[in-house]
Amino acid sequence: VFIAFEAAMRRIPIEDREGLEIIEHCRELALRGIGMHHSGLLIPIKEVYEKLMQARPPLIKVLLATETVACGVDTPTKTVVFTEVHKSDGKNRRLLHGTETMQMAGRAGRRGFDVEGH
Repeated sequence: VFIAFEAAMRRIPIEDREGLEIIEHCRELALRGIGMHHSGLLIPIKEVYEKLMQARPPLIKVLLATETVACGVDTPTKTVVFTEVHKSDGKNRRLLHGTETMQMAGRAGRRGFDVEGH
C-alpha cells in the first residue's frame, strides 16, 4: 500500500502537491483496508484504489464513495450499502434518480468475481 501511494505521488506534479495532506490521510486509511472515492479525487489515487481492490486478496475491503464510483472506478464489489437516498448539489437535496441507484447497486456481484451480490 505504501509503495503504491508513493508511486502515485511521483505522478503528481510537484507544484500540485502543496496542500494535499489528504493523500496522507488516504494512505493511512488504505493501510487499514479503507478507501474513499469522489469526483474530485486525483486520478493517480483513484488508480491506486482500483489496484488495491483488484489485488488477490483485496487490500481495500471498504470503499466509501459517491455515485461517481459506479461510472469511474473498475472494481469488484460484493456489497453496496446506501447510507442515504438523497443527493445534495450544495444548495438543494433531492432523491437519487432510479438510474443513479441502479448504477450504484449494480456494482455488487460482478460477473467473473462473485456468484451473487448484496
